[in-house]
Amino acid sequence: MRPIYVTGHKNPDTDSIVSSIAYAEYKRQKTGLTYIASRIGPVNSDTEWLLERFGFEDPLHIFTAKSTVREIDFDKGKIVSKDLTIKEAIDEIKDLETKTLFIAENDCKLLGMVTTSGITGLWIVDERRFAKILRTATLKNIKKILKAKTESDCVDFKISGYVALSPAEGQVYDEGTIVITSGQAKILKAISCKAGLVIAVNGVEITDEMKQKAKEMDVPILSTSLPAYKVSKYICLTPTIESIMKPANELVCIKDSMTTDEATSLIVNTRYRSYPIIDGHGLLIGALSRYHLLTYKRKKLVLVDHNEKKQSIDDIDFGEVVEIVDHHRFGGFESDSPINITTMIVGATCSIIASKFLDDGMNLSEKLAGLLLGGIVADTMNFKSPTTTKFDVEIAKRLEKICNVDHDELNKGLIEAAASLATKRAIDIVNDDFKEFDVKGLRVGLSQAVCKSFDEYKIVKNVIQQHLEETCFTAGYDLMAIMLTDPFGSGSYLLYAGKRSDLIEKAFEKMDANGFVNHLVSRKKQLLPGIIGAYNG
Repeated sequence: MRPIYVTGHKNPDTDSIVSSIAYAEYKRQKTGLTYIASRIGPVNSDTEWLLERFGFEDPLHIFTAKSTVREIDFDKGKIVSKDLTIKEAIDEIKDLETKTLFIAENDCKLLGMVTTSGITGLWIVDERRFAKILRTATLKNIKKILKAKTESDCVDFKISGYVALSPAEGQVYDEGTIVITSGQAKILKAISCKAGLVIAVNGVEITDEMKQKAKEMDVPILSTSLPAYKVSKYICLTPTIESIMKPANELVCIKDSMTTDEATSLIVNTRYRSYPIIDGHGLLIGALSRYHLLTYKRKKLVLVDHNEKKQSIDDIDFGEVVEIVDHHRFGGFESDSPINITTMIVGATCSIIASKFLDDGMNLSEKLAGLLLGGIVADTMNFKSPTTTKFDVEIAKRLEKICNVDHDELNKGLIEAAASLATKRAIDIVNDDFKEFDVKGLRVGLSQAVCKSFDEYKIVKNVIQQHLEETCFTAGYDLMAIMLTDPFGSGSYLLYAGKRSDLIEKAFEKMDANGFVNHLVSRKKQLLPGIIGAYNG
């Protein structure tokens, strides 16, 4: 069953990470399908603390919206032993649509591949090459394929790979030749020339004299009811497929982690019907054909806590967005087909998802309830953010009753776990919770970080300011700003750069000499609307 990935935005905050985990669980319970919690950026230290507090792992880190080979439909692939004879391989391959056999050891370690064209190619190889292949056949396999009876055995079986079919009377053979005949005199002559194998056909009687002489010369004799022409045909099919397979180190092998584009580029200059798919350990897991690459379905994504392409995975157009759950403004997202959208004017996406569990009577464990409560607390700054609604508060109270954890306890833990800005590089401070917006054609980048004290702000102020100015110049932003927010909700220090810095100064005229704006704690409800208002004004 193909998975559906639930993912938050770039540089994910706690609400984004928790939402992906919780909504994936909700959808699994609701639909029975495979939903996987995922992320497209690193997990912050405060989020890590919350995950550990309630016993959850980081969501899967995905790097592309393109489908990988493991995520699309492919054939199981027919695996056979290297000891299979060519005749048995033909019987196996004739009913396969892919006309391909993969040779592997017991643990699925790929050894090689055999195709129909590889087998039919035997008939056009030169005599010396064919003799080399036939030389690998065992007496046991020859007897099995010809349905023959042993008239005289040997101690040391050695054949040259060359065949003499119904030879002329008195013909002299090279040692090791395979002689196919129905004449007693010819059998005796073959034995005296120390043939590698005598195959008696058409019911010719093998006398005691022949057997005795064959034993003395160590020449094996087989008898079969098959006519000579069939024996000559089947004898060619008695070697094992190991002798004709294309070894694994010469194959075009497709790694299951490759994107479909990468796989297509790899096979474009080859003409096999089927290609082996191997995992990270080199084990065979299936077979890929061009048909699979032409008909695969795109990777399905559910977006939580965002809806703008710029905030999502870079190559999102290669995937298929099937659902959105968010509490932000809509920023011009377009889809190829109708999708399910859940959006509410609330303080946290976690509030929306928790309400779905509660309203639908779904199984909400104590641990998941605690995780959702932490997500709400983080995104509403413990309900001090102006984005907080009565809905967030009511949902949080219901979650507290389920998990038996107080929201103030979680808020304290989150604040303490947040890494000090003084220990981070400027680029990491800005990028940890960065979102890009299109404001009336302006390219605007807005970031937010927790700043625990004025002393911490003084340490990082200049390096952040320099980074903002350099990034505006090199990346072409019209405006970049970062809110360094007091964790207790009193306000934020505001740093900004870009040719439209005037929008910040116009929107926040009451900013003090240190760049502090009282009660400015929300990027979504205060900073961005302020910039838009200044632009429109």
